[in-house]
Amino acid sequence: MHVLDDKREDRSCLNVFEKKDASHDDVAEGGERLLLKLYGAEKGITLDKQRHLSSMQKVGCKSVASDGFQLKLYPPKLAAAKYHSYQTYLTVQGWLVTLILGPHTGAVSSVTDGVLSSTATGHA
Repeated sequence: MHVLDDKREDRSCLNVFEKKDASHDDVAEGGERLLLKLYGAEKGITLDKQRHLSSMQKVGCKSVASDGFQLKLYPPKLAAAKYHSYQTYLTVQGWLVTLILGPHTGAVSSVTDGVLSSTATGHA
């Protein structure tokens, strides 16, 4: 089973990372939606709620001592996910600049009027 099917609604959370003029809120929301899909959350569940449900399920099913509780297996907290999403957005924007202008063009990330963006510098 694929986490993101080829259906348009399943991939819509990825579109924000390609938008040149995405706002902070758009990026944070798209990142949260993507993480919820990756962790198999039901519709209407928040990332923090999914983290709680995942940890309760793990603790309820197996002995934490014998199985080894691994925090990395749970979704990040919403605040951490927001900043991971910002970094992902800026990375993707840098890749897009490189694809369009060529590999020897650098990109500078910036925030102007609440909009994250990457622009070409003309040199790497």
